[in-house]
Amino acid sequence: MTASPAAAAERNVLQCNAWISDDVAIGDCYNPGTQLHAFSVRAICGWAPDAYSNWVYVKPGTSAAIGVRCGPLSTGVGGVAIEYGG
Repeated sequence: MTASPAAAAERNVLQCNAWISDDVAIGDCYNPGTQLHAFSVRAICGWAPDAYSNWVYVKPGTSAAIGVRCGPLSTGVGGVAIEYGG
């Protein structure tokens, strides 16, 4: 038995941008799909553990953004990664 096309899970369709603003790693994603999708932002921190945002759920046809800072002992944000799922 196979799932009907309407019930099949939609692959990740988020269209995301990531950037650094001062000491904040920011991710902004748009969902052009038909199902709810989630993402999280990872700040790649210097001399400190990486920092992770909460999961953000993006409804179809909408956008969402979130930022996260490195810890106080970090030398700053060296990169940003978007993680999909949730």
